[in-house]
Amino acid sequence: MFIYQALWLAFSLFTYVQAARNVSVSHSDSAIVYSPLSSWSRAGDGEDGGHMLTEDPTATATFTFQGVAIYFASPLWPYTVNTAVSLDSSAPVLLDLTDHDASTPGSEDGAATVRSHPIRGFTNLVNTQHTFVVSVGAGQPFAIVDALIYTVAEDDDEATTTSTSSHISPPTATSKSSPAPTSTSDATASGALASNGLTSTEKIVIAVFSIVGALFVTFVIWKLWHLCRRSKRWD
Repeated sequence: MFIYQALWLAFSLFTYVQAARNVSVSHSDSAIVYSPLSSWSRAGDGEDGGHMLTEDPTATATFTFQGVAIYFASPLWPYTVNTAVSLDSSAPVLLDLTDHDASTPGSEDGAATVRSHPIRGFTNLVNTQHTFVVSVGAGQPFAIVDALIYTVAEDDDEATTTSTSSHISPPTATSKSSPAPTSTSDATASGALASNGLTSTEKIVIAVFSIVGALFVTFVIWKLWHLCRRSKRWD
């Protein structure tokens, strides 16, 4: 009985430790649909590659993906900047993109003071198709799109964007300087964001050792129980 339980535990662990990966999508990726396209333009040209900007309150940027999580990444500016996001037709959420730790407020044509990093995540999603929409918040001056990061199962081959992918755990950034939301033209890819989570190989190694350990402990318990039964019979 104990052996069967141990085997079931091993199967459950292998199922649970199914690897996942993050896919970074640049603002210039064709997978993001800007509508109307004429309302969007590239802003900034710093080391992060700029971002897309709109001042049209009816404009949207729509990204459709299959996965279990999505993150909105953006720089922060030393003045008021925000953007509205919505997942699967839910009510828009207004994201604050202001660097409140900036020593002095900057002018609205100045550079960002914090590099692009995940601002808001939507996690624990059903692994099916989702629609993520970026727009101008109610009564706000503009919206920006810098990068998106979505999470897919390791065996899901549907991640077909032009950006690079990396293993799960959204990245963070602490260094300074990135482009400001001042409209220019053309679109170029920003640097793909990387994450620092465990690789699938490391996860598998951890899972294997966990299973072996569980099996060993289970065997010891079963052996002791068996010896106790035998000693009682001899008595």
